[in-house]
Amino acid sequence: MNPPSELANRRYLLHELIGTGSVATVYRCTDTNLNIDRAAKLLPPALGTFFGHIERFKREATAMVALHHPHVVDVFDVGVDTGWAFIITEILHGGTLDVLVEQDGPVPPPRAVQFMEETLRALQAAHDHGVIHRDMRPNNVLLDKHGHAKLGDFGLARLHASEQEITGAGQAMGLVPWAAPEQLKDARTVDGRADLYGVGMTLASLLIGREPENRIDAVASTPEPFREVVEIATRADRDARYDSAREMRKRLVEAL
Repeated sequence: MNPPSELANRRYLLHELIGTGSVATVYRCTDTNLNIDRAAKLLPPALGTFFGHIERFKREATAMVALHHPHVVDVFDVGVDTGWAFIITEILHGGTLDVLVEQDGPVPPPRAVQFMEETLRALQAAHDHGVIHRDMRPNNVLLDKHGHAKLGDFGLARLHASEQEITGAGQAMGLVPWAAPEQLKDARTVDGRADLYGVGMTLASLLIGREPENRIDAVASTPEPFREVVEIATRADRDARYDSAREMRKRLVEAL
């Protein structure tokens, strides 16, 4: 089903496709009120009727707006038009971390640390607000025109205890190899340490220039002095991981 060419009474004019996800697609659009380019994340009507996706869209926008952090993608509008749910965000031209690795191979350690340090700042802000991202992986970290990282796609995020209204007991979320073991068993019960697992796997992917097969591969392939950071962040027992994004960020910078 083709997307509409405009949204919100012609305020947003859609142009070319710039990204795809598991359920949504992203288009460049023009905000005609402000005469500026934005990104429009769209959910087709057929998907909106299943699995609470429209509700998750609204929750994603709510979480990102509430955080308003320099390393979280800015959200400007959310709504539904002719059955299509949409979120309007800033448009980031630097691509995602997975595309960066695919194009350039291993990322030099100073840059990799910068990207993860900025992402950990965003996650700490989210965790301080009771928000658990639950989808921390390279294609959800975007780069702006200055080369700074911004965390996006809070579509699987848990917002405080209210997540129980959407996520059932024993429901898994996230993708292998990025998701923590406990998240693949019961996503409703995870805390911020599940996001740190994803950061550890993402850091490994940046430094080795490919997607790790699993945690063991990630740890074994990560060069020193960052191997210990990846090993601690991705331990199967969440109580043995870093306690917070702040602590992991400190150890990562020390390793550099």
